[in-house]
Parts: sequence; structure tokens; C-alpha cells
Amino acid sequence: MKNLVEALSQRDRAIQEWRIGHLVQCVQGCGRRAAEGLSSRADGSADASGERRLGSARLAVLSTMASATAEIATLTL
Repeated sequence: MKNLVEALSQRDRAIQEWRIGHLVQCVQGCGRRAAEGLSSRADGSADASGERRLGSARLAVLSTMASATAEIATLTL
């Protein structure tokens, strides 16, 4: 997870959101952990390309969505 967070922290916001979205769908808990890791690195400053990285509030929402998705996936109908 640390390697994934490190790699994603170097990317612009759109890439971070896209990858978190895939992780949420693929691996239970993985999207939440990645969002939390990025949240701890997020400072809201612009990177070299001028893109803003995900802010803590946005990553908190993604983390909550990831947790909810994981819970829904465990329910049986």
C-alpha cells in the first residue's frame, strides 16, 4: 500500500481519483487505505504541473465511499 500511495501522490488529481475509484471497486478495503494514505500526504498545494492534488476533505469522502462500498459488497441478498 505504501508503494501505491507513493506512486499516486506524484500524479495529478484526476489520476488519483480515477485510480481510487478502481481500487474501491476491485479490492475490499484497498480503496479506503489508498485514500487515507493520500489524505495524509495532501496539503492542497499545486504540483509542478500546476494541478492541485486531492485535498483532505475530498479524500475523506472517497475513503467513506470506499468503506460503504466494501460493506455493501459483503451483504447477501
